[in-house]
Amino acid sequence: MYSRTIIKTLIILSGLLGSVLQAREYHFVTLEFPPYEYLDKKTLHPKGFAVDRVQQIAKRNQLNIKILVLPWTRSLSMAKKGEADAIFTIYKNPDREQFLDFSNEVLAYQIVSLFIHKNRTIKYDPSAPLKSLKQYTFGVVSTISYGSIFDNFKKNLQLETVHNLEANLRKLKSSRVDIVPYNYHVAKYTIDNNIAEFSNSFKLLVHPLQEVPSYIAFTKKKNLTELKAIFDQELKTLGPIR
Repeated sequence: MYSRTIIKTLIILSGLLGSVLQAREYHFVTLEFPPYEYLDKKTLHPKGFAVDRVQQIAKRNQLNIKILVLPWTRSLSMAKKGEADAIFTIYKNPDREQFLDFSNEVLAYQIVSLFIHKNRTIKYDPSAPLKSLKQYTFGVVSTISYGSIFDNFKKNLQLETVHNLEANLRKLKSSRVDIVPYNYHVAKYTIDNNIAEFSNSFKLLVHPLQEVPSYIAFTKKKNLTELKAIFDQELKTLGPIR
């Protein structure tokens, strides 16, 4: 009798917890990073296959979420301060783990590749590509992580920083930088959607440099353990985006 009462109580508490999670509105932040996540210019709604996955999980669990597409530095700041509940798609590193609770399961694997001008011939050592490319200038976006392989070695490279991929592609097209590292799918999307400017201008040098796991992460300023558990369970079932 006593054990049945405990079980019933646990069921009631579980139901109440679920109701609380479902009733609250959660703010998720992300960046303009098509085709993973971006703001549709016509509808002004977030789109992309990472957005679709997050919304799918929310719908399956009757969670009320609002996704905001913002500059990456602002998104990170909001998650760090607790002004946003979660942030995606994000690479894991020790600095970010200080203020973010990363999902155990991968949301998406991102392929990092190296691009060069179509008329350039650059030789490198496949066993140590970055080490053999130290004499070249790399165009990078200052606020973007390129995965552990590049991030850990970049102190040995010649870097020129800009604020977005388009600016780097223009520098690469005019030979003001030698190599641009970036997410393969994002770079391809950007080139394909700016055909007049970038069509037939670039080629791949190293593909892939690294396949980097990216996650959804939750602010440590709030207790979001149950919300994280829901996303982990769903991501484990659905599998990562590739």
